[in-house]
Amino acid sequence: MRRSGLMRGAVLAAAFAVIAGGAAAPPGRTAETLACVPLERIEPVPVAGDRHYHRSGGATDGPLVYSAAVREEIFPRRTPVDMSLTVRNAGPAAVVWSFATAQRFDAILYDDDCREIWRWSRGRMFAQAAGSLTIAPRGIITYRIRWDQRDQAGRQVRPGAYEARVVFLGRRPPHGGPVVLSPLEFAVR
Repeated sequence: MRRSGLMRGAVLAAAFAVIAGGAAAPPGRTAETLACVPLERIEPVPVAGDRHYHRSGGATDGPLVYSAAVREEIFPRRTPVDMSLTVRNAGPAAVVWSFATAQRFDAILYDDDCREIWRWSRGRMFAQAAGSLTIAPRGIITYRIRWDQRDQAGRQVRPGAYEARVVFLGRRPPHGGPVVLSPLEFAVR
């Protein structure tokens, strides 16, 4: 089911507010680029030089390269879906991010009707203490995210197309944050 432009804009703005903890969209980003778009079919998108991850999305910020990836294009039912979030500092100086809590990232999954079906952070506890993360020059940090193909209520999801939004929650003055990466699209068959 496709959403009308006006309704979709309001839904997208609300989705970003939920993803970002109530924050406005970062400069240069609109709510339109941050939330689910109904999926009708999956087409393979090869990633140059990467034999392990087939679907990827990313963003750049100066010397920083953010990327999210999923291992396959099509997953058999009841097979875990492994995703990754990688942050690479390609610059000559260390980069420091600040965090409002101990949570560093999140992943939100939507079905082909744009309904949120699973959120990595839901039900998890995070220390409510500010923290920081430093990545050395030319350094890389990778987070692994596993989804067991169950919705937030623990039910097996139906076969169909799915979209994952991976979010890096670090803030880096004056650039702001968080960084919402391009959607990862895949199917469960």
